[in-house]
Amino acid sequence: MAERKVRNGRFSRVEVAVTNATAVEKGNVAAIDTATGKLVNLSETTGLYAIGYFDKSMTGDGTTKCPVTLFSEVTVQAFASDATDPPVAATIGSIVYLEASNAVSIDATGTSVAGRLWKLDTDGTCWVQMLMSGGAAS
Repeated sequence: MAERKVRNGRFSRVEVAVTNATAVEKGNVAAIDTATGKLVNLSETTGLYAIGYFDKSMTGDGTTKCPVTLFSEVTVQAFASDATDPPVAATIGSIVYLEASNAVSIDATGTSVAGRLWKLDTDGTCWVQMLMSGGAAS
């Protein structure tokens, strides 16, 4: 029987790309636009997920990342990306689903909620705040 190494971590700060042409200011509330996976200023708009405070002022270009201090530390678990419907940068901040015991997907069909995607490594590793640990609904 194959065994899998369990990897987990804690994030109190993250770096996420800022939406193109969006000016953000240090100390203001940062939100992830779950439609794009990019940072925006918090506003009365659906699909935003407030995560913390901007750590620096800048104008986004869609790729440059801005550091954000989270409202509270989050515990995350590492999963592989599903081969068929893998999470991508645009799904950071969104809910992902367990496709297998060691992989997450963006497709909810026939799957169970895993939690919120916080980070996606270049090797496809997905860092997920599990629903049971506060990875609240979308």
